[in-house]
Amino acid sequence: MFFSFAMGFGLRRVSLQNLQQPAIFLNRIRLRKDVLGMTGMLKLTKPNLARAVPCAVLAIALCGVSQAQWAPERLALNSLLKGKYHRASRQINRMLSRDTASASAHYLLVRYYFWPDNPAFNIDSAHFHCQTGAALLKQTSGKARERLSRLSIDSASFIFWQAKIDSAAFARAKHTNTEEAYQYFLDRFPNAAQRLQAVELRDEVAFLSALRENTWHKYPRSHRTADALARYEKLLYQAKTNDHKLESYRNFITEFPQSPYRPEAEWHILQISTAWCTVQSLMDFIQTYPKSIHRNMALGMLYHLLKEKGESMPDNLLTDSLRKVVYLEKLHLIPFFKNASFGWMNTAGQECIAPRPLLIPEELRCGFMEDDVWMADGVMLSRNGVVLAQSVQEIDDLGYGFLLVTADNCRYVLHK
Repeated sequence: MFFSFAMGFGLRRVSLQNLQQPAIFLNRIRLRKDVLGMTGMLKLTKPNLARAVPCAVLAIALCGVSQAQWAPERLALNSLLKGKYHRASRQINRMLSRDTASASAHYLLVRYYFWPDNPAFNIDSAHFHCQTGAALLKQTSGKARERLSRLSIDSASFIFWQAKIDSAAFARAKHTNTEEAYQYFLDRFPNAAQRLQAVELRDEVAFLSALRENTWHKYPRSHRTADALARYEKLLYQAKTNDHKLESYRNFITEFPQSPYRPEAEWHILQISTAWCTVQSLMDFIQTYPKSIHRNMALGMLYHLLKEKGESMPDNLLTDSLRKVVYLEKLHLIPFFKNASFGWMNTAGQECIAPRPLLIPEELRCGFMEDDVWMADGVMLSRNGVVLAQSVQEIDDLGYGFLLVTADNCRYVLHK
């Protein structure tokens, strides 16, 4: 069975098979709204009018089945292209009211909410519909997916738009540049390619915030945590001991025993509590802070204090270095001259200090050395020959093991 159309340049024969493929049929005859009576490129000759009109109506009817399935998507996208966003929204919502599981409707909502000029532009809404549409697409049957692919709606298109949405969301977080903004991005866009950058930027902002607020423990794995913690510890120590009172230093150690500023606090306690240099004050410090790095200093002060009082140091408080001092003090050192240099030996003839090219004072060249320290040619040495200071002009013994040393036009106190 054949139908004939007179179309400007001649007749076109259309078979029943072509009518069963209405979309192809319409493309071939380039049917336009002139069929409804308007003048145009479709011109029907009078002899064939009786046959042409029923045929055209039949073609449109058959074509309607296919057009009804695709028209909503095309119409909505066309509305977006023309900037008619309210119309596009109505068209898409109409699609969702018919089928809430429509992957194509969610795809169009992605385009709708991510359209730059759209007053309803919303990155989060676009992200939601992109995730939802991609999930629904996976549940779509083979034939339906094939129909969607003709509209370029497939997994690749969802991935493409998701990447663009992630980039826009990251740019938004960077523009805000707050800890909350970066954390929001990390929570809402966990699979974004910019996740590692967001973590670093969040930690950087958190670090600067920690410096201002004296907090550091929000992100323990941050690369700036160590800096923030160090700053926090310093500010905490300064705040707790800003009055420089003995009680404040003691309370700080009690409250924060693991603080890196504990040694400094203990040093201030030693200085303040033993200012009168009494045996009891030194004993209290040694017993209260047995693991202090300043304990040896306190023991040395106690040793010299007891020595000046004519008392002996308790044996349980003698360290190895103090035992060596006690041993050396019992020895009488005698100078000897060898290879144009002076050295020192004990009364048993054992060399204690090797000869060295130093000019020792006249009073030390004959007799015994009994001082703990001595000076020769501007060099201050201990009884065992250890150089304590150089370029020394003068040494004054202040008592209790303290020496006032003048060197390089500078004066400082040194403990034996």
